[in-house]
Amino acid sequence: SGSGEIYFDNLKLYNAEEICNIDGLLPASASPFKNEAYGKIPLKGSIAVEADVSSVWDGNEKYYTENPIVFKDGEYFMESEEAKALFGASADEVRIINSMEYASIDKIAQKAGLRSNEIKKGFFVFSEGDYKYSGSAADEAYKYMAFRRYSPQELVQKSKETHPYILGASDDRFAELSGLADENEFVAERYGKIKASADNYLNASVLAYKKTGIRLYSVAVEFKKRASELALMYKLTGEEKYKTRLENEIKAVCAFPDWNAQEHFLDASEIAFGIALCIDWLYGDLSAETLSLAKEKLNEYFLDYAELGYNGKMSAFWITSDINWNAVCNGAAAIAAMAVFEDNPERYSVVIANALRGYEECITQFSPSGSWHEGPHYCEYTTEYLSYLHSSLEGFFGSDLDFGKIRGIDTIGYYQIGIDSPQGMNDYHDGFSEHINSAALLYFGKRFNDSRITSAKLYYDRLLGTFPEASELIWLDTSVTEAEIDIAPDMYFEKDEVAVLCGSRQGENAVFASFHGGDNSDAHAHTDAGAFVLNMSGEKWFIDIPIENYDATGESAQFRKSLKGHNTVEIIQNGQESGTQNKDKRAYITAFEQGTQSSFAIMNLTDVYDEVSGFYRGIKLSNEKKSFHIRDEITVKAPSEIIWRAATDADAVT
Repeated sequence: SGSGEIYFDNLKLYNAEEICNIDGLLPASASPFKNEAYGKIPLKGSIAVEADVSSVWDGNEKYYTENPIVFKDGEYFMESEEAKALFGASADEVRIINSMEYASIDKIAQKAGLRSNEIKKGFFVFSEGDYKYSGSAADEAYKYMAFRRYSPQELVQKSKETHPYILGASDDRFAELSGLADENEFVAERYGKIKASADNYLNASVLAYKKTGIRLYSVAVEFKKRASELALMYKLTGEEKYKTRLENEIKAVCAFPDWNAQEHFLDASEIAFGIALCIDWLYGDLSAETLSLAKEKLNEYFLDYAELGYNGKMSAFWITSDINWNAVCNGAAAIAAMAVFEDNPERYSVVIANALRGYEECITQFSPSGSWHEGPHYCEYTTEYLSYLHSSLEGFFGSDLDFGKIRGIDTIGYYQIGIDSPQGMNDYHDGFSEHINSAALLYFGKRFNDSRITSAKLYYDRLLGTFPEASELIWLDTSVTEAEIDIAPDMYFEKDEVAVLCGSRQGENAVFASFHGGDNSDAHAHTDAGAFVLNMSGEKWFIDIPIENYDATGESAQFRKSLKGHNTVEIIQNGQESGTQNKDKRAYITAFEQGTQSSFAIMNLTDVYDEVSGFYRGIKLSNEKKSFHIRDEITVKAPSEIIWRAATDADAVT
């Protein structure tokens, strides 16, 4: 490496004709995580800055600036003395920001004779010549700079000693909500609905162990719902009937033969979250027998398996995957460890550290603009556990450990609201044609002090009659008094390449048009780059065909996922029976313009069609955004049959 250090990757040792794989020389427990050297090597000999979390690399080590790095007027600025120490040069000019002298990072780097390389938005590597790293190497460098990676010992020192803290709950918050149940209309609405639901459980049968195929999922999700609602009602009312019923529910799932961790870890994660919440919120209220049983099974049925995965002794793809499973499973593992932390801080701090390390692979997928590569439906599920995890970190450690500073996290709420309309959302990929009105919106509104997100959530609650989650009362910003949508009508979400054009965010007759590109090989993606939806005059004109059910595999499911099943173009040439799109290519938006009277977006689809030398699709709203236009400009390589498709669930008039 030029610095006296040698690193090996997948080394094999050869002795005469006998081959020895180094894997056989490693301990039985092998970590699923890459060594931090993978993040440091691409930074050797360079200076690096990750502006979102204010971390820097000085050529040899990483540290955090004493004063935050600031983005202003299209430039990044660092406090001038810290910039001088990092780059070894003084700024020719400074700006007063937050009553302090700041220097332009780019300009002071130029003065130091260094070239600026923006690897990701907000992450720069400054080098004397061309920067040679890209792809996975650059990604590892970014993750090393973006995440703090607290050690287990540091987590022990930061941890809270008394319950409750999961979801950011506290005794003070429960007391406040009890007083607001009759005073705040938004608290009252949620309180009434959750109480009625919890009351219905009082005489219902407890849950039974019943799998559907390999899944225990429906039972697991129902337990989480029952547990959170009964626990909340007990904390708000103090009525013993809710605690008694909750203890029966806990005993029932603890009598299960397992929580399905070996076959479908997602199921175990859902139950584990519910159990962890009960332990934490009712820590001093549950009977000693129930508390002991809940802790025992939380370990035996869930945490023991999570540890096997983190130690490399059990297959656990979810640990470092970039899909919804990551947030759910790592999030539940961290929260479960928090619930029983005081029993063995040394053990559970390691679980949390591992869960958070794995979670890095998931949370970076929201960068740079808050969209989610699996589509809106799985964004909702992912952010459900993102909000569970981040709020629990805040409750237990006093902060979200800077995960909320990762680029894109503060704009997830705008993606979820922006992709939706009163008539329905652009439910591309495996969507269910429903609205995203997730509880996480209230968390984002509170975490980022953004009343517009909270207000939009409250607006959709009333429009749709949404049933609230228990978490919503913990996160609801009670200072917000309006239920309305006050966000930009037109939006573009980079990387996943989604554009939305909207006449008005409120009102059922407003025009709503949206299309998406992105990567056809993403999880839950279809062969459908360029597909669009249109809502107009209170009706859904053109739709993305919703998923039949999760396990559907027949002809209808194949059609829905194919090019033929979408509002796209099929190109047939050279004797092909049908056309398709490349699964390993991307479509991307090349132009986007907002406006009050008109707006448009243009997408380049050239790479996803082998049959073309050029393909651009544009959508536009005009005439005071009351009219919709779609235009395709296609240059084919050979004589072709071009089939233009649009799907609707309305009655067609010919």
